[in-house]
Amino acid sequence: MYLDTSVLDHLCDTDRPDFTECTRRFWERCKEGDYQICVSTVTYEELQGAPHDKRQLIRERMAELKIQDLPFNEKAEELAAKYSGEAMGEKQKNDRRHLAYATVYGCKTLVSWNFNHLVRDRTNEGARKVNLTNKYDAIIVISPAMLMGEEEIPWLPDTTTE
Repeated sequence: MYLDTSVLDHLCDTDRPDFTECTRRFWERCKEGDYQICVSTVTYEELQGAPHDKRQLIRERMAELKIQDLPFNEKAEELAAKYSGEAMGEKQKNDRRHLAYATVYGCKTLVSWNFNHLVRDRTNEGARKVNLTNKYDAIIVISPAMLMGEEEIPWLPDTTTE
C-alpha cells in the first residue's frame, strides 16, 4: 500500500491528536508486518519542505520499516495529469501525483489523512474511471482509521445483513 505524506506527517504532528494516535497504531501494525508500505519520489519532494527537525524525525520513523521507494516514472506523471478534473482539481498536482504513482506501481490502496482532496468519494470514483480508461487497476483511497476498521468507509455500501 502507498502512503502519502500526510500519514508520515501525523507520526509527529500534534495538531490532530486523534490522527496522531491512529497513525501510531497503524505504524505499529506496519512494524509487525501487517502492511507492506510504498512511498514515491513525490513523498520525498514534499518532505523537503518540512522543517529540518520534523523531517529528521519522520526519516527516523521511516527507517523503522522496510519501505519500498517508488522512483520517478513518466507514465505516473502522465496519469496524474489525466486525473485533473475527473478525480480532483488542477491545483492538487501533488495529490494527483501520489494517486498516479500508487496506481502505476500497482498499489491497491493509497492511505492518506487528506480528506479535502484524496480520501473522498469523488476521488475514488474519478480514479476508477480514469484508471479503467487507461487500463490500470482500481485503487481505493482511505484513511489509516478506515484501513484498520476503526472507521467506516462512507461511500461503500453496507453489505452486512441483519
